Amino acid sequence: MNQTVFVLDLWDKFSPDKVISKFRINDRWWAIKEVPLEWGEPQLSKIEEDSIPYHLYETEAEAREYVRKIKHLEGANL
Repeated sequence: MNQTVFVLDLWDKFSPDKVISKFRINDRWWAIKEVPLEWGEPQLSKIEEDSIPYHLYETEAEAREYVRKIKHLEGANL
């Protein structure tokens, strides 16, 4: 059984990761990605060694809700 999770990550048009949606926050492009989970770690195509651990969302709806909260704090009109 392959388990997938959703993560927020910087958007890269060359990334082979499955992008569910992309959005701008603080003038940077971000994406919600659906990625496989192995041994509790998201299997992104590229993970920087000094990056912050990713928060894993079980559903796309949870990830989108978090994005809405971030945009609200940024002052975006939703």
